[in-house]
Amino acid sequence: MIGALMLKMAMRSTMTDLNSRRQDRIVSHYAEDAVLTYPGQFSMSGVHRGRAAIKVFFDKYFDQFVEEHCEVRESFIKNIFALGPSNTIAIRFHTRRTNKQGKTLENSGVTVIKIRWGKVVELQDYYSDVDRLQEMWGEAAGRQHRLHVGRAPVSAPLDGDGAGANREAPGPGVHRPGHGPAPGTGDGHPG
Repeated sequence: MIGALMLKMAMRSTMTDLNSRRQDRIVSHYAEDAVLTYPGQFSMSGVHRGRAAIKVFFDKYFDQFVEEHCEVRESFIKNIFALGPSNTIAIRFHTRRTNKQGKTLENSGVTVIKIRWGKVVELQDYYSDVDRLQEMWGEAAGRQHRLHVGRAPVSAPLDGDGAGANREAPGPGVHRPGHGPAPGTGDGHPG
């Protein structure tokens, strides 16, 4: 039970780091081979594999959102009797963000985090309103075209002229769920 309480306190501390824009502290909590899955069908959506890809995600995150207030509403621990620093935690949250375009939007959701030996190995976000999430990122909902990361097709927003762009993949370690197998797995399932 002590391990579960320590994890709850650590997750609340991470929310404080997010609100205070302490990117290096946030990224340091991830294992080298961690996986972060972000919802939606826009440029930041998908599976980000490895700490380097997760750092790139947070670089873009902190560039896009100039102000944030994320509040933990509830947290749940899978194994409350765990003594060590390995467990799964779910956090129900509400967030209010101001993006660099000056628009302030609110959303809520759940983050599920798998922790092994004190490091995040898997994190998956679920938002109640994915269209609003896409709008928060400054991308118009419903205006997408197809592009490819390796062999896997992905969605990305169209340019302002509606014609789209010939874009490079969003970076190493990124795969969009629902668009063919994850690179290197052959079966579409992470890990």
